[in-house]
Amino acid sequence: METTRLDQTIKDIIMNKSLTKDEKLSDILKYLFVDLCNIDQHKYFILGSYSIWKKWTVSDLDINLDNKEFYKLHNLTEWSIG
Repeated sequence: METTRLDQTIKDIIMNKSLTKDEKLSDILKYLFVDLCNIDQHKYFILGSYSIWKKWTVSDLDINLDNKEFYKLHNLTEWSIG
């Protein structure tokens, strides 16, 4: 996949006016983790205090992955992420 395609996919998610901020974040993370890295959706979860305090800016997320799934994140380096 070309970087421009990656950029366009993420831009399309961000510009989608029918999605909430939470849905956009979820869609972007799913795209990166599941679609690009092939990480099993049942083997990771994301923690972030922003979900408790909706008014906060998302600046910190904790991602817990199964140890075998963790190394799949390396696939993102092909698109200059990470």
